[in-house]
Amino acid sequence: MVDSSSPMPSAEDAGLPTPPAPAVEAAQAPEVTTPATDSDSPLAATLTVPPLEGDAGEGGEWQLLVSKLQDWFASGAVQELWQQLRSPLIALAVLIGVVMLLKVYAGVIGAMQSLPLLPGLLELVGVIWLSRFAVTKLVYSKDREALLQDWSRRWESFRGRG
Repeated sequence: MVDSSSPMPSAEDAGLPTPPAPAVEAAQAPEVTTPATDSDSPLAATLTVPPLEGDAGEGGEWQLLVSKLQDWFASGAVQELWQQLRSPLIALAVLIGVVMLLKVYAGVIGAMQSLPLLPGLLELVGVIWLSRFAVTKLVYSKDREALLQDWSRRWESFRGRG
């Protein structure tokens, strides 16, 4: 049981390292105000930090960022970086595309496999197609020669020689 009246142990008591105190200039000391409450909670304090004095008076971070980005684009470093990373990025994109395609293919095959009659029906269709192909293209020698010549022509065309 936890005693709610006992104070919480500090970071030093628990063996934890204490964070370093931020360095604050004497001219910009933060103003700490404590609201008038009955509890002595350490979380009931408000810290007000004044902004730093700047040149423009309105920050200027956006203009600084835009000018740095324009300088970076104008230096040509982006084009060099793209040339160095083009091949690995394309390879990575192809790899991701193949993995996604295989996932979709596995999902479609799994869905088809779950249907009761479809796998047997597709096997029957495959056997019928193979039988018909063999009878029409492989029985006579002139048909076999024409088929082999057609396949050779397609293979040479695929390899860029025909």
